[in-house]
Amino acid sequence: MNGWLMLALARIGLLTLWRRARWLILQVLVFLRIARPVKLVFAEHPARIGKTTLRQLVEEQCPSLCGTYTAPWLLRNGLLHTVFTAKADFSKMDNLNYERQYIRLPDGGTIGMDFCPPLTEAQAMPDDVPLLLSMHGLSGGSHESYVRGILAQASRPVSQGGKGWRTVVLNFRGCANVPLTSKRLYNSGATDDLRQGLCFISHVLPQAPLLGMGFSLSANLMAVYAGEQGKDTPFKAIAVMGNIYDLYASTLKLEASLPGLMLSKAMASNVRTLVDRHRHAFEDDKRIDLESLFDRPNLTLYAFDTLITAPAAGYRSAEQYYKQCGSINYLQGIEVPYLSLNSIDDPIIDAPSIPSKPSQLSPYMTVATTDHGGHLGWHQHAVLGLIPRKTRWITVPVLEFFSAILSADPTPSPHRRTLPPFSGRTASTGTEVRDALRDDIGFELIGHDTFKGGLTEADASQGLTRGL
Repeated sequence: MNGWLMLALARIGLLTLWRRARWLILQVLVFLRIARPVKLVFAEHPARIGKTTLRQLVEEQCPSLCGTYTAPWLLRNGLLHTVFTAKADFSKMDNLNYERQYIRLPDGGTIGMDFCPPLTEAQAMPDDVPLLLSMHGLSGGSHESYVRGILAQASRPVSQGGKGWRTVVLNFRGCANVPLTSKRLYNSGATDDLRQGLCFISHVLPQAPLLGMGFSLSANLMAVYAGEQGKDTPFKAIAVMGNIYDLYASTLKLEASLPGLMLSKAMASNVRTLVDRHRHAFEDDKRIDLESLFDRPNLTLYAFDTLITAPAAGYRSAEQYYKQCGSINYLQGIEVPYLSLNSIDDPIIDAPSIPSKPSQLSPYMTVATTDHGGHLGWHQHAVLGLIPRKTRWITVPVLEFFSAILSADPTPSPHRRTLPPFSGRTASTGTEVRDALRDDIGFELIGHDTFKGGLTEADASQGLTRGL
């Protein structure tokens, strides 16, 4: 017995020694500016999650958020990092087998809900298995590498080192081969389309603990939704990456520099391609000036929002759209655990607009920033820190945060009631369902499809694009 006790004490001593040595090495790397610490900001009085505070939970159970992120030396420039993210070939990584459910909305629009594992398998899982819902960036979809990187680890079985969760991607109107069947496009403040997707989930997986995730444009949308809803949300926790908190300030930044204009034109080209594929939806819409849209060879994102996004959504101008839909206006209303990840060198986002003071945050918010990472990059490195890898650092902190919240408070948040109420384990094609409180929120399941997520050259030729 004494021998076992001595062995246990020796192991504890070695573990303590290793932790102290690792801490010392980290401090040296930070001092030499080789490793960069993640900067965390909490509200002055963080909310209680279960028996502890949000801050204590993050500091105790999210070591990656309390550590460092070191970008590859070749990507220590935000523009280069973003270009790598947009141009590198990720088609052979994290390929997921999706099952798509096509959902017709009350206004005639269509969204695509891509499940992994397929919906029938997800419905057969125990009720307490979490469901991670993700949205994508501008003109993107479930094929995006930044989406697949996190969902692959989240959906992988526990026996293979994953979380074993259910996952689903909400593909916006007209994106990722979802047909555009109405005159309404998606935008950064179109929170009702998220509510439509949540209505479907409430009908087919009504007991699942629900987690939410957004990137870039959809990060802003997710934050706006959380601020609008307060406590009245089925989400247990939310994580947003590359949130463009102040749409107006970030647009001014893009318009003010040559690199910014280059990125703006690239993004505008993607969304113009999307509109071109669905030109029929706008040909008789007097609000939309299609001729001006396709006559401009150097179209910027601001010009696109002026010609298409703002009028299609009922805004007087792009400026009104930007100022009204920026999530910086909604932060104090957030009442669900919320993690924000941004990079200071992001060439698309106005860095001073990222909330950095405790007074700007609701008690449920954790804001993390890194010095490097570009826009939706955060790539890891290999070969002595020089060469970028295609894997992303953000997968670890996001899943750590979600796991911490679930462990502290495992009780599912109540889902919205639907009419007709949920019955059985299937959603019948052709059955119209409405939110119990809002008749303009609902769905009709109109079909399904299966495919592998991963953008190939063939996909690109059919109109799939990478969205930032």
